[in-house]
Amino acid sequence: MQEEELRRRDEFETNRSSDSEDLDEDEIPKLTPSQPIENGIEMDVNSGDCCSNDPCNGHRREDEPILVILENHTQLTPLKHPFVRLPGIATINTVKRYISLMLHGAITRYQEYDVFCNDELMGRDFSMAFIFKTRWRNQSSAPMQLIYRPHCDY
Repeated sequence: MQEEELRRRDEFETNRSSDSEDLDEDEIPKLTPSQPIENGIEMDVNSGDCCSNDPCNGHRREDEPILVILENHTQLTPLKHPFVRLPGIATINTVKRYISLMLHGAITRYQEYDVFCNDELMGRDFSMAFIFKTRWRNQSSAPMQLIYRPHCDY
């Protein structure tokens, strides 16, 4: 059975290499990023001009921002800028990376923190809109309070 699999792999490799040898350099299709079309106008993805006409295009700036205050646990130093305005699609992982960047200067240590709302551990993929609607539903006029603590394996 193993010999049969090895034979099939060899056969596949020889067929694949012979197919690619038959093509000239000009015949090999070049992969380019797809050009988004907006209002019938083709836009260049790499030009950086995706917002030249309307800054709200594609950056979710039209979404309602959520104001968050990040408070520290007693064991950690407070952030210099604890108030953050985030889009609803931002996740807890984004918040943890911000905390890591502000405290350590690098986002690589983001797994060292847990984030809580109303003394409940928030999952890493929870979005700000989800937390705001499900955990912060009764205090909608105040900034959403998230508390960060050192990571603890439960």
